[in-house]
Amino acid sequence: MKTSQNIADLAIALAKAQGEIPKAAKNGTVNYKDKKTGRTTAFAYSTLDDLKDVARGPLSKYGIAIVQPTKVEGRKVTVTTRLMLGDQYIENDFTLVAGDERPQSIGSAQTYAQRYSYASMLGMSSDQDDDGGRASEEHDVEIEDDQPEQTRIYLSGGFPEKEALKEAGCRYDPDNKLWYCFPDNKVALKKWGPKEHAAPTGTMHPPQNNEGDSHRLAASSAFKKLGITDQAVMKTLYAKALRENVHENVLENFFNRELEQTTK
Repeated sequence: MKTSQNIADLAIALAKAQGEIPKAAKNGTVNYKDKKTGRTTAFAYSTLDDLKDVARGPLSKYGIAIVQPTKVEGRKVTVTTRLMLGDQYIENDFTLVAGDERPQSIGSAQTYAQRYSYASMLGMSSDQDDDGGRASEEHDVEIEDDQPEQTRIYLSGGFPEKEALKEAGCRYDPDNKLWYCFPDNKVALKKWGPKEHAAPTGTMHPPQNNEGDSHRLAASSAFKKLGITDQAVMKTLYAKALRENVHENVLENFFNRELEQTTK
C-alpha cells in the first residue's frame, strides 16, 4: 500500500464516510457444481455496481474520490485502487493472473480485482467471495461455465518447462498428464507444437457403441508398442483404463505410466 506523506484529513473523512455506507445489495449470483455429488449450489454476492451504488453518496459527501486504473500485461491484470482527498491519497495494487489471454478471461479477472479492491479499501463486505474461485480450491467444486467448451490442443512441453508453459497461457490436464492450449495461442503452438498421439479435444469418455472397436484396437496397438504380451497384464491395464475413462489417444501414455508405478 502507498500513501501520501500526510493522510490525516483523508483518514478522518474516510472514517465518517464508512460510518454512513449501508450494506450493499447482493445482485450477483454464481453457481457451483460439486464434483463429488453433482449438486449445484448458488451463491449470492455484491457486484461492483452494488458496492458503488451504496458508497457513492457518502464518499461524495465527504469529498473522497476513488479511481481504479487497470494495467494488463499478457495474462497479468493489475488494478490500482486509489482514494483521494485533495492532495492526500491512499492506494493499493491488486494483481490477478487470468486463465488465458481471451478478452473474456481478462475482463473477468479485471472485474473481480476491481470489486475485491473496492470493497477492501472501503472496509465493505461483498458477502459471498466465492465468485473469484476460492471455493473451487477449498471445497473441491468447479464454476459452471455456460460457454461452449473450447478445442484443446495438447502440447509436447513437459514439467521441466512448466513455468514457461504457464507464462504462455497453457494449462495442465491432470487426467492425461499433458499440457494444452487453445487454438488462438499462437505463441505456445509455435514453441511446443501439437503433441503426437495426444489427447483429443473435449472431455475424455469411455468407448460407446462403435467407439468400442477403435478403443480396443488402440489398446492393442499401445500394448504392441510397449512390448506387453502377458494377457493377464493387458487385461488388468485395459480394465483400469476403462474404469478411469482414458481416451484411446492417450492409452499408450497411461499404460506406460501404470507399468512404471508398479515397478517402483
